[in-house]
Amino acid sequence: MEEGLGRVTGDVKTELQGKAKQMEGTLQDVYGQAKETAADAAEAIRESASEAGDFLRTTIEERPYTTAAIALGIGFLIGRFGRRANYQGLYPHNLLKSNPDRDSSRAEVGHAIRSQR
Repeated sequence: MEEGLGRVTGDVKTELQGKAKQMEGTLQDVYGQAKETAADAAEAIRESASEAGDFLRTTIEERPYTTAAIALGIGFLIGRFGRRANYQGLYPHNLLKSNPDRDSSRAEVGHAIRSQR
């Protein structure tokens, strides 16, 4: 409204104030839409997490042995990969290879195998 009044009267200041208020209104609309979209996305994530939790609970209740076997397998794999990264050089087949930095006598091989346990 002020923008139109400023054009009619030729007052630049009034015209600019009108444009500023119009821009402010547009920004408030965009902010409101973004806020609603974020709230909708959060609600969708909350619902899918709840559904996943319900599925997991139902599966555990209906198939406890299968669930335990899967958990055991996952734990084994995590332990196996962790062990491989930390102790890669201590496996017996690696100890028997000649290494100029280490004397590969039977006593050292036995000690390394015992300390690995």
